[in-house]
Amino acid sequence: MPRLPKHERSEAVGMLRAGGGVTDVARQFYCARSTVNRLRERYDVTGSIKGRPRPGQPMVTTPRQDANLRRVHKRYRFRSSTHSAKQTIGIRG
Repeated sequence: MPRLPKHERSEAVGMLRAGGGVTDVARQFYCARSTVNRLRERYDVTGSIKGRPRPGQPMVTTPRQDANLRRVHKRYRFRSSTHSAKQTIGIRG
């Protein structure tokens, strides 16, 4: 299930603080009750609706470069990804 966008998370917290029930809020945003419960707990503990930082390196390529890589790999199916990565600006290594 996709994550709730920031504006929906703040609306959900506002509904909860106004006295709305977890089930009603979950039904309003088409998400699971556990999602709303975790959001409420996170807000109660941290006072923020921001998600926790996630591990991993940030993206290096732009969406345009990603589309170009997909197009190249469809055209040249047997070209290795490392070969394509060396030719793309912004790739590490």
